[in-house]
Amino acid sequence: FIPAPIIGIGDEISLGVGALDGVEEGDAVIWEEALLGTVTHVSQGQSFVLSVADSRSSIPVYLPDSGADGLLQGRFSSQIVLTQVLQSAKLPLGAVVVTSGTFGPPRGLVAGKVSEILSDETAIFQEAVVEPALSLDSLSTVFVTKL
Repeated sequence: FIPAPIIGIGDEISLGVGALDGVEEGDAVIWEEALLGTVTHVSQGQSFVLSVADSRSSIPVYLPDSGADGLLQGRFSSQIVLTQVLQSAKLPLGAVVVTSGTFGPPRGLVAGKVSEILSDETAIFQEAVVEPALSLDSLSTVFVTKL
């Protein structure tokens, strides 16, 4: 783990560590067991993170309690939605959403909890709003971890 101060928040999150510290593109950015995002580009002393809420973000996840899986996608850079969950899968309110490790961040990082079901029964897939596990308002330092 590489401790990383948050030095800026804009379209992407800027961290005060970079290639000289061992940070690489694709590394996961976490606080405790919760996922904040993924490193998208790195300079010598700085790196930039795509938040899980960013509309360009798409992360494979699963619900440990029900076994349901899907994709976690940012919408409007302010909301996280669990998509592509089969209608037959159980998708309960309050369920913990965890990274699956299929690609992107490593398996087992908490992304958030299901806070609202969006789907109707006639759709092929279910969707749900996910309350993020982390709020940037409360963080000044995070950790970069290798895949």
